Amino acid sequence: MDINIFGVESSVNYLGMVTGAYTPSKIEGVLFVPTGTRWTAAQCVAIKTTVNALMKHNTATSRAYVMKNFEAYTPKNTDATFQTEAYGSMYKVRGGKYGFAFMYKKGGLALHAAFGSFDEMQDSYDAILIDKNNNCLLGTKKMVDGVPYFAGYSLATLAQPMITLNDGNNDTKFGIEFTLQDSDEFDKTPAIVRYEKTDKIMDNINGLIGLELEVSSALNGSALVKFKIKAGNGKKNMFTDYSTALATSSLWTVTNATGGAITVSSVTATSLGGGDGTFDVQLSAVDTDYSSLSTGAPITVYIGSNSALETAGATGFGDVTLIIAKP
Repeated sequence: MDINIFGVESSVNYLGMVTGAYTPSKIEGVLFVPTGTRWTAAQCVAIKTTVNALMKHNTATSRAYVMKNFEAYTPKNTDATFQTEAYGSMYKVRGGKYGFAFMYKKGGLALHAAFGSFDEMQDSYDAILIDKNNNCLLGTKKMVDGVPYFAGYSLATLAQPMITLNDGNNDTKFGIEFTLQDSDEFDKTPAIVRYEKTDKIMDNINGLIGLELEVSSALNGSALVKFKIKAGNGKKNMFTDYSTALATSSLWTVTNATGGAITVSSVTATSLGGGDGTFDVQLSAVDTDYSSLSTGAPITVYIGSNSALETAGATGFGDVTLIIAKP
């Protein structure tokens, strides 16, 4: 593999050409990492471990997210601005900015809805481009105390464009858009990590699928509440394959509005037939964090963390929170 995060910072660089120099190809994915993320060469080598650890992080603000399988790209660049004086002198006022618009179909409305939570979150994430044809990651070099690191591009905007619906000739399209804060990161300090052809980067980076929790039978006077758990905008019924894993009591955390932990006495997976079923959660009715609540008081139900889900056997899925009310 080739790792190019090393280089000499210079006011004027040499212009000699080498054979086999990297030329970006089709960008088919983007990895959003928490702002300020820096990777050493060793972390780049162990990319699957590095990225998967970030994507499964138990703290949302420290988590990485990947979108891939892009099918089209439209540049959204802005041009540099120049000023011309009366005597004909021309000056560069400011540089342009790189803008990217990517279109995808796989993931459909569920992925579109999920990405909606990233709209205008440019201050929270940096972007790393995934070049499938060259099997590499494209980012920028950052020097910290003289040590070079691989980093993502800082973002000026991050937006969810509207859906382009099927018009009878073209299928429905979804997309994402973002612009870079500093074009110098792309133009002057590029960093490339290229992997061996047998080590497919697009296959090594896979995002988590968020769980969806819905009430099947409301919390009753005996402190029993029944849930269904789905994923993919209701497309996947989690009971079919994960009834045992998700019935693990330690995955379920229930708290009141002040953060008081309400005892979860048991979680039972009850089949309804046809691969469907409910997760019946019995709370302790005598727990003072529950019994002291008034009617209508909010109760937060949480399934997680991500590492706990993986340990229980629900690998590839992310945590979920739902607020219900005391009867």
